[in-house]
Amino acid sequence: QGKPQHRFALPGLPARMVAWCFCGNALNDHIANFAVAPDSSWVATAGNLALSLWKADGRPLSQDWSKEKRQSPYLLALDSETLLTAQGLRLSALDARSGKEKWRLNVDIDGEIQGLTASADGKAIVVRASTRGGQLCLVRDRKILATIPTSADAVAMAPDGAWLAVTTEKQLKVYSADGAPRWSFSGDALLRFPRVSADGKRLAVSSELGTLYVVDIPDGRILYQRDLGAVSVSSWLPGGDLLAATWMGSVVRFNAEMDEKWRTNLSAVPHSAVAAATPGPTSRITSWVNAEQKSWPLTPNLLNAANINVFATAGDRCTMEVNDKGLFDGLGKVPEQPLMDWFNTSMINSGWRGDFSLVFDTLRTQLRVEAITLVEDPAHPESWIRDARLEYWDAAKSQWIFSQYLTSDSPVHTHKLVKPIEARKFRLAKPDGAGWGTGNLRLAQVVFHGQQLGCAHRDAVANRPVAVLLDEKTDDYMEGADWRTGPEALSGTQYLALKAAGDVTCPEFADWDFEIVEKPEKPGQYRWLQFSCKALSSETQGALVMIGKPFKGESLIIGNDGKARAWASKEPLAEKLSTAWTTVRVDLWKILSKPKQFDGKPMSLRGFRLDAVGGGVAFDRILLGRSEEDLKNSKPIKP
Repeated sequence: QGKPQHRFALPGLPARMVAWCFCGNALNDHIANFAVAPDSSWVATAGNLALSLWKADGRPLSQDWSKEKRQSPYLLALDSETLLTAQGLRLSALDARSGKEKWRLNVDIDGEIQGLTASADGKAIVVRASTRGGQLCLVRDRKILATIPTSADAVAMAPDGAWLAVTTEKQLKVYSADGAPRWSFSGDALLRFPRVSADGKRLAVSSELGTLYVVDIPDGRILYQRDLGAVSVSSWLPGGDLLAATWMGSVVRFNAEMDEKWRTNLSAVPHSAVAAATPGPTSRITSWVNAEQKSWPLTPNLLNAANINVFATAGDRCTMEVNDKGLFDGLGKVPEQPLMDWFNTSMINSGWRGDFSLVFDTLRTQLRVEAITLVEDPAHPESWIRDARLEYWDAAKSQWIFSQYLTSDSPVHTHKLVKPIEARKFRLAKPDGAGWGTGNLRLAQVVFHGQQLGCAHRDAVANRPVAVLLDEKTDDYMEGADWRTGPEALSGTQYLALKAAGDVTCPEFADWDFEIVEKPEKPGQYRWLQFSCKALSSETQGALVMIGKPFKGESLIIGNDGKARAWASKEPLAEKLSTAWTTVRVDLWKILSKPKQFDGKPMSLRGFRLDAVGGGVAFDRILLGRSEEDLKNSKPIKP
């Protein structure tokens, strides 16, 4: 009677980008995947979040959700018991009742699978791939029997798999089951929707100009040709009749001899009647959400405005400002405006800019994060972070590491991590194969639940007795620092050079927060400082390392003579710096724990500045050690 009985929601999120400049970027999603059993006993739906099988009345048969990778599989019902999926380069046949895999076949091609077609008996399969501009793989009995080097807009097969037909732009090409070409013909425009009769002897196809062709399969003769006024989709009916429905609303039924039996136009159906039709119940998959049922409190928060740097990226070379005002205050007040400007937001994945990510950098403090809570604007669901990759920065490997997906469908959501992560820098990044960030951000609160671990420097995190502050070139130092390479380096092959007095250099945004204590025991605790330096010219008088906790605008200066002096001190160096490498080792605890200067409080070393007296100075191998013995046992890097 034409009344909808049940609806099945596609378990996916649209991934299509705005694509205002490069249309190819707009076609990177295909979440509208579904398949229906030949006997209508089940329906399969798939998106980039889940694969689900349902009975016709909406009861679940089985569910399969990928928690590790976002891909939208292609679906095809082989028979009433088997669902075929194509994901990546793998074909999997699943039992429709249990979801268990019956068999698997890896398609060895250079490209991607773009579609599936099967014979009516389910024994022959055609895999459409992007290889070298287009390739078809003919599969039977779980083996690839032949490949056909042709692009294909659509594929149709004989009921028994004895032949296949391919439409490529204006051409219709027919091949034997072994891939050998049989015949072809060209239509008057791009051909669409090839359909094969139940006996496998005729094929109907429509051109985009509206011409309906009915072709004899054995010899390729055109049996029937008529202009229907618009491109049409055909369906062969029992008894040999053909039903053709055009995109203009016309529906025509032909008998087996292609005589017109009747014609109607769906546009004549009153709009009110269509609108009044009850859509029926809808079955949905909700298991893709991994947020807690009840969100966690907004305080305490490991993040605060004083210790966090928040920014967004759109590819490797683009950094965008994020308005983080109030983002960590515990109030959860919705911002009046989005957190980013719309120009930069519109450039995400434009071709000039890359993938979007939101970065949280504590700069110096290592965190152990056990859960994350996000509070968003309920009035702007287009901006909600429904699906994002949580990643953290591995300082030792210098790369981003995937932790897990954060998936939600509500404005306030807490995600308890499957495994706590320890890092200083975190980001919410683009899910695989999906666009993200083009709805802008309206975050009201970001909360990291867990504990602070202390200094984020890689040697402190690894609990090493010696922390290397300078040896080979790193990203810690300001751009423009004069790094020199050669055998004259004390350790390794590189050292840092200052041209003359006043040519100051220092670490920039280094992850340093070393605690200077009398008895170092915990990670990040040290006592001794060691640095090596040498004169680069006869005019050089000495080298200076400026450290210390500021006190009334002052810092502490340690010279190459091993003595410490206040910033304003005019005390000269006790000895002139040699042109050979000189190693200086000082007890920072004795120097920095003076109550008069530092109120007797433990000091955190967060950086230093290097300077020269007179001419140029070279620095190499600057270390922190728990003990003097640890420094003595630490050997330079062999070139």
